Amino acid sequence: MKRTHLFLAPLLLLALVACDLPAAFIPPIEVGNVFGIGAADNPTTLTAPAFQDPNELGAFLPAAIGAIDYDLEELTFADIQLPNMYGFSIDALWVTIGLGNTITLQRDTPNATYPQNFTLTGVEAHMHISDAQHIRKPAEYHFTESALKLEYVRSGTCGEANTCEYRAKATQEELNAAMLFQIPERHGNVVKDLMTIISQGGENTARVKVRLTADAPNGNLQGLKPTFQISNPSTKISLGG
Repeated sequence: MKRTHLFLAPLLLLALVACDLPAAFIPPIEVGNVFGIGAADNPTTLTAPAFQDPNELGAFLPAAIGAIDYDLEELTFADIQLPNMYGFSIDALWVTIGLGNTITLQRDTPNATYPQNFTLTGVEAHMHISDAQHIRKPAEYHFTESALKLEYVRSGTCGEANTCEYRAKATQEELNAAMLFQIPERHGNVVKDLMTIISQGGENTARVKVRLTADAPNGNLQGLKPTFQISNPSTKISLGG
Protein backbone atom coordinates (compact mmCIF):
# COMPACT_ATOMS: atom_id res chain seq x y z
CA MET A 1 0.00 0.00 0.00
CA LYS A 2 1.47 3.32 -1.08
CA ARG A 3 1.09 6.08 1.48
CA THR A 4 1.43 9.63 0.27
CA HIS A 5 1.13 13.14 1.60
CA LEU A 6 -0.27 16.17 -0.15
CA PHE A 7 0.54 19.75 0.73
CA LEU A 8 -2.04 22.20 -0.61
CA ALA A 9 -2.82 25.48 0.62
CA PRO A 10 -5.09 28.08 0.64
CA LEU A 11 -7.56 27.72 3.16
CA LEU A 12 -8.11 28.76 7.02
CA LEU A 13 -8.70 32.09 9.07
CA LEU A 14 -12.19 32.96 10.26
CA ALA A 15 -14.52 34.27 13.00
CA LEU A 16 -16.93 36.91 14.34
CA VAL A 17 -20.00 37.79 16.34
CA ALA A 18 -21.19 37.96 19.91
CA CYS A 19 -24.24 38.48 22.06
CA ASP A 20 -25.36 40.18 25.29
CA LEU A 21 -26.08 36.94 27.21
CA PRO A 22 -23.61 35.37 29.67
CA ALA A 23 -20.96 33.67 27.57
CA ALA A 24 -21.29 30.35 29.40
CA PHE A 25 -24.87 29.99 28.17
CA ILE A 26 -24.18 30.85 24.53
CA PRO A 27 -23.61 27.83 22.25
CA PRO A 28 -21.06 28.07 19.41
CA ILE A 29 -22.25 30.67 16.92
CA GLU A 30 -22.43 29.92 13.19
CA VAL A 31 -20.93 32.76 11.19
CA GLY A 32 -20.81 31.17 7.73
CA ASN A 33 -18.34 31.62 4.92
CA VAL A 34 -16.66 34.73 6.32
CA PHE A 35 -13.55 34.86 4.14
CA GLY A 36 -15.00 33.78 0.81
CA ILE A 37 -13.33 30.40 0.42
CA GLY A 38 -16.46 29.22 -1.38
CA ALA A 39 -19.71 27.42 -0.69
CA ALA A 40 -20.44 23.78 -1.51
CA ASP A 41 -22.38 24.85 -4.62
CA ASN A 42 -19.68 27.37 -5.60
CA PRO A 43 -16.33 25.92 -4.49
CA THR A 44 -12.80 27.17 -5.06
CA THR A 45 -10.76 25.03 -7.47
CA LEU A 46 -7.13 24.32 -6.61
CA THR A 47 -4.37 22.60 -8.56
CA ALA A 48 -1.39 21.38 -6.56
CA PRO A 49 2.03 20.25 -7.84
CA ALA A 50 2.57 16.54 -8.50
CA PHE A 51 3.18 14.09 -5.68
CA GLN A 52 6.88 13.64 -5.01
CA ASP A 53 9.39 11.97 -2.73
CA PRO A 54 8.70 13.24 0.81
CA ASN A 55 12.44 13.40 1.54
CA GLU A 56 12.54 16.53 -0.61
CA LEU A 57 10.15 18.34 1.72
CA GLY A 58 11.02 20.55 4.68
CA ALA A 59 8.22 21.17 7.18
CA PHE A 60 5.69 18.37 7.74
CA LEU A 61 8.18 15.80 6.43
CA PRO A 62 6.21 12.51 6.44
CA ALA A 63 7.55 8.98 6.51
CA ALA A 64 5.71 8.05 3.34
CA ILE A 65 6.15 7.19 -0.30
CA GLY A 66 5.06 10.47 -1.91
CA ALA A 67 4.14 14.00 -1.01
CA ILE A 68 3.38 17.45 -2.35
CA ASP A 69 4.63 20.73 -0.95
CA TYR A 70 2.09 23.37 -1.92
CA ASP A 71 2.58 26.51 0.16
CA LEU A 72 0.74 29.69 -0.80
CA GLU A 73 3.24 32.47 -0.13
CA GLU A 74 0.77 35.34 0.14
CA LEU A 75 -2.98 35.42 0.53
CA THR A 76 -4.14 38.96 1.30
CA PHE A 77 -7.51 40.19 2.51
CA ALA A 78 -8.92 43.40 3.99
CA ASP A 79 -9.89 43.98 7.62
CA ILE A 80 -13.36 42.91 8.71
CA GLN A 81 -15.59 44.74 11.18
CA LEU A 82 -16.33 42.87 14.40
CA PRO A 83 -19.66 43.49 16.16
CA ASN A 84 -20.05 44.87 19.68
CA MET A 85 -19.33 41.91 21.96
CA TYR A 86 -20.48 43.69 25.14
CA GLY A 87 -17.38 42.82 27.12
CA PHE A 88 -17.11 39.22 25.92
CA SER A 89 -14.22 37.89 23.89
CA ILE A 90 -13.94 35.16 21.25
CA ASP A 91 -12.31 32.13 22.87
CA ALA A 92 -12.49 29.25 20.41
CA LEU A 93 -12.79 28.79 16.67
CA TRP A 94 -13.98 25.93 14.43
CA VAL A 95 -13.53 26.05 10.66
CA THR A 96 -15.09 23.34 8.49
CA ILE A 97 -13.57 22.82 5.04
CA GLY A 98 -15.42 20.70 2.50
CA LEU A 99 -14.04 18.78 -0.46
CA GLY A 100 -15.58 18.35 -3.90
CA ASN A 101 -16.93 15.00 -5.12
CA THR A 102 -14.27 14.68 -7.82
CA ILE A 103 -10.47 14.87 -7.91
CA THR A 104 -8.67 14.96 -11.25
CA LEU A 105 -5.13 13.60 -11.50
CA GLN A 106 -2.87 14.81 -14.30
CA ARG A 107 0.37 13.20 -15.43
CA ASP A 108 3.33 15.39 -14.55
CA THR A 109 5.90 12.72 -15.45
CA PRO A 110 5.64 10.37 -18.46
CA ASN A 111 5.89 7.13 -16.44
CA ALA A 112 3.21 8.04 -13.86
CA THR A 113 0.32 5.57 -13.71
CA TYR A 114 -3.21 6.05 -12.42
CA PRO A 115 -4.17 3.88 -9.43
CA GLN A 116 -7.59 2.23 -9.34
CA ASN A 117 -8.49 4.21 -6.24
CA PHE A 118 -6.99 6.15 -3.35
CA THR A 119 -8.16 7.21 0.10
CA LEU A 120 -7.52 10.52 1.86
CA THR A 121 -6.56 9.41 5.37
CA GLY A 122 -5.37 12.44 7.33
CA VAL A 123 -5.12 16.24 7.40
CA GLU A 124 -2.70 18.57 9.17
CA ALA A 125 -2.26 22.34 8.85
CA HIS A 126 -0.29 25.39 9.98
CA MET A 127 -1.38 29.02 9.72
CA HIS A 128 0.51 32.31 10.03
CA ILE A 129 -1.50 35.55 9.80
CA SER A 130 -0.13 39.08 10.10
CA ASP A 131 -1.26 42.61 9.28
CA ALA A 132 0.29 45.60 7.54
CA GLN A 133 0.78 47.70 10.70
CA HIS A 134 2.00 44.85 12.93
CA ILE A 135 -0.39 45.82 15.74
CA ARG A 136 0.02 42.33 17.18
CA LYS A 137 2.60 39.62 16.71
CA PRO A 138 1.49 37.26 13.92
CA ALA A 139 -1.13 34.70 14.90
CA GLU A 140 0.30 31.22 14.39
CA TYR A 141 -1.26 27.85 15.03
CA HIS A 142 -0.43 24.23 14.23
CA PHE A 143 -3.50 22.08 13.66
CA THR A 144 -2.21 18.59 14.44
CA GLU A 145 -3.10 15.68 12.19
CA SER A 146 -6.64 14.37 12.34
CA ALA A 147 -8.00 11.31 10.59
CA LEU A 148 -9.90 11.25 7.30
CA LYS A 149 -11.49 8.33 5.48
CA LEU A 150 -12.56 9.55 2.07
CA GLU A 151 -12.15 7.15 -0.83
CA TYR A 152 -11.97 8.30 -4.46
CA VAL A 153 -12.45 5.74 -7.26
CA ARG A 154 -11.21 6.04 -10.84
CA SER A 155 -13.82 6.77 -13.51
CA GLY A 156 -12.99 4.53 -16.48
CA THR A 157 -9.63 3.04 -17.40
CA CYS A 158 -7.86 6.34 -18.25
CA GLY A 159 -4.92 4.37 -19.72
CA GLU A 160 -2.49 6.76 -21.44
CA ALA A 161 -4.75 9.80 -21.08
CA ASN A 162 -3.20 13.01 -19.79
CA THR A 163 -5.80 13.31 -17.01
CA CYS A 164 -7.96 10.90 -15.03
CA GLU A 165 -11.03 11.68 -12.95
CA TYR A 166 -11.79 10.10 -9.58
CA ARG A 167 -15.17 10.26 -7.84
CA ALA A 168 -15.78 10.17 -4.10
CA LYS A 169 -17.69 7.29 -2.53
CA ALA A 170 -18.73 9.55 0.36
CA THR A 171 -22.06 11.34 0.58
CA GLN A 172 -22.29 15.06 -0.09
CA GLU A 173 -22.88 15.63 3.62
CA GLU A 174 -19.67 13.78 4.47
CA LEU A 175 -17.73 15.73 1.85
CA ASN A 176 -19.07 19.06 3.13
CA ALA A 177 -17.67 18.22 6.57
CA ALA A 178 -14.44 16.62 5.34
CA MET A 179 -11.99 18.66 7.43
CA LEU A 180 -12.42 20.43 10.77
CA PHE A 181 -9.79 22.87 12.02
CA GLN A 182 -10.17 23.95 15.66
CA ILE A 183 -8.42 26.38 17.98
CA PRO A 184 -9.65 25.31 21.45
CA GLU A 185 -10.39 27.57 24.42
CA ARG A 186 -7.05 26.75 26.08
CA HIS A 187 -5.41 28.56 23.16
CA GLY A 188 -7.87 31.44 23.24
CA ASN A 189 -5.00 33.95 23.19
CA VAL A 190 -4.29 32.88 19.60
CA VAL A 191 -7.94 33.45 18.66
CA LYS A 192 -7.89 36.90 20.33
CA ASP A 193 -4.72 37.86 18.46
CA LEU A 194 -6.22 36.59 15.21
CA MET A 195 -9.41 38.60 15.69
CA THR A 196 -7.45 41.77 16.46
CA ILE A 197 -5.24 41.30 13.41
CA ILE A 198 -8.09 40.73 10.94
CA SER A 199 -10.18 43.62 12.28
CA GLN A 200 -7.46 46.28 12.80
CA GLY A 201 -4.15 47.36 11.34
CA GLY A 202 -4.85 47.35 7.62
CA GLU A 203 -4.42 44.66 4.96
CA ASN A 204 -3.76 41.16 6.26
CA THR A 205 -1.45 38.46 4.91
CA ALA A 206 -2.11 34.78 5.49
CA ARG A 207 0.13 31.80 4.90
CA VAL A 208 -1.65 28.51 5.33
CA LYS A 209 -0.12 25.11 4.65
CA VAL A 210 -2.25 21.96 4.68
CA ARG A 211 -1.06 18.38 4.37
CA LEU A 212 -3.39 15.65 3.18
CA THR A 213 -2.31 12.05 3.61
CA ALA A 214 -3.42 9.50 1.02
CA ASP A 215 -3.19 5.74 0.58
CA ALA A 216 -3.23 4.20 -2.90
CA PRO A 217 -3.52 0.39 -2.54
CA ASN A 218 -1.47 -1.44 -5.16
CA GLY A 219 -0.68 1.87 -6.84
CA ASN A 220 1.49 4.96 -6.69
CA LEU A 221 0.51 8.64 -6.75
CA GLN A 222 3.98 10.00 -7.48
CA GLY A 223 4.14 12.10 -10.63
CA LEU A 224 0.40 12.82 -10.57
CA LYS A 225 -0.85 16.38 -10.09
CA PRO A 226 -4.27 16.71 -8.39
CA THR A 227 -6.98 19.28 -9.08
CA PHE A 228 -9.77 19.46 -6.51
CA GLN A 229 -12.38 21.77 -4.99
CA ILE A 230 -12.65 23.17 -1.46
CA SER A 231 -15.42 25.11 0.28
CA ASN A 232 -16.14 26.62 3.70
CA PRO A 233 -19.70 25.52 4.60
CA SER A 234 -19.39 26.36 8.28
CA THR A 235 -17.41 28.58 10.65
CA LYS A 236 -18.24 28.71 14.35
CA ILE A 237 -16.95 30.65 17.35
CA SER A 238 -17.52 30.53 21.09
CA LEU A 239 -17.45 33.41 23.57
CA GLY A 240 -15.54 33.79 26.83
CA GLY A 241 -15.22 36.36 29.57
